[in-house]
Amino acid sequence: MKFLVMGSAPYMRDWTRKHLGWFWEEGYCISAINNSWCLCPYDFTWHRSRDFFEAGTRIPTKKQILGVTTIVHKTRNKHGHLYLRYKKNQRGSMLFSTIYWILQTKPQATDIVVIGSDFVYGDVLSFYSRDRTSKARNDPFLRYSKKEIIQELSHTMKIAEEKSVSLWNASKETESFLPYERFLDYV
Repeated sequence: MKFLVMGSAPYMRDWTRKHLGWFWEEGYCISAINNSWCLCPYDFTWHRSRDFFEAGTRIPTKKQILGVTTIVHKTRNKHGHLYLRYKKNQRGSMLFSTIYWILQTKPQATDIVVIGSDFVYGDVLSFYSRDRTSKARNDPFLRYSKKEIIQELSHTMKIAEEKSVSLWNASKETESFLPYERFLDYV
């Protein structure tokens, strides 16, 4: 079983128009993180934080998410979910939460391809700290250091390897913090 995990980087609107159909046709299960729900015209699983309706910027109506499977990541541990815990820091990231959720709850997973979550924010450490309109910009749980991001990404690779799951980076951006091998089969 193959998964596409979609973040909401600025390039994602154009990327989804050009490339999302390929993943759908190839049988990928689409996991949209937080605001990326609005980019997906196909069936998908929506992974959102427990405070999304208070802190999110693209709030769906009930009609827009009717019938959408929604996973609410409730805890505030480093991985942000109840299924697998790596407790060095008590912070959350929806990318990590979603990857760990797939690794823990989908034993048939073979591949997880990530797009739109490159962890590149210029001179700040969080996308939310750049957006002055974001209600989440001062959330201390979102302020990973670069060292912590690297540690966490390394840990995702370790757990994926233990479970024989390949992690891929589908970004075509020249700069991406994801250490996963590039996946460009869709190009």
